[in-house]
Amino acid sequence: MTVPAETAERADQPGGSVFAGAVICEVIRLPVRLGCHSPVFEQNVWDLTVVDGIPRFFSPSRRIWISPRSATRGGGRSRRSTCWR
Repeated sequence: MTVPAETAERADQPGGSVFAGAVICEVIRLPVRLGCHSPVFEQNVWDLTVVDGIPRFFSPSRRIWISPRSATRGGGRSRRSTCWR
């Protein structure tokens, strides 16, 4: 996997991650519908309803992942990915 230079710099910082600032769907190569935005690694909620071609048996509720980190931070949610239709 190729890591952008700015991401590698963040990983050098204490508590940093090589995925800092990474766009989830780009990293794992999931196609996103036109006009939609993929979640970013630091977000507590990953809304993957924007992914194109997910099988129907994955209900919309299973396409939204809530990070266990959000429970340790008071349960606050950050901006979700967005799609305007």
